[in-house]
Amino acid sequence: RFNQDLLDRASLVPQVKKFKPLTETERNTKAEKIVKKNIKITKIPLTFSGDRAFYKPAMDSITMPKFQEFKNGPSYYSTLFHECIHSTGHESRLNRSGIVELNAFGSHEYTKEELVAELGASLLCGHCGFKDYVVENQKAYVKGWLERLESDPEWIVKASKDAFDGMQKVLGQELNK
Repeated sequence: RFNQDLLDRASLVPQVKKFKPLTETERNTKAEKIVKKNIKITKIPLTFSGDRAFYKPAMDSITMPKFQEFKNGPSYYSTLFHECIHSTGHESRLNRSGIVELNAFGSHEYTKEELVAELGASLLCGHCGFKDYVVENQKAYVKGWLERLESDPEWIVKASKDAFDGMQKVLGQELNK
């Protein structure tokens, strides 16, 4: 009797729509909207030149190669999201020590900030539906930084929180306290 009651009421349960993955164009459009909103809110200058991507804390600016220089949309946006996450560490935003303090390339703080940026970029890529396209590249990148963080294994928890906060900041959301 109990099982029959469940079956009789099954038609009352709302039907869940089948998930339809976004097309490449839709994913790129979603990513571009996120970037444009972030740039508009933060007023960070975004310059396209050269063959290197970087965030410059002293100028609070992002420099990127042009879209055409990348293999595809996911690799372009993964790189741009990485730099956007770095920019959230600026003293006027989340004030992360990896950005506001001068840290030498390869130092512990530099390594931590790179991990934050790559984790945050991964979260943003997943948000846009790029997860299957950039996972291999990001996996290798993060693995390299994690090997340098063996002396501070608990830091992955802090890096994950900082990355999540950075993602929320890029998306223009309120931070979870």
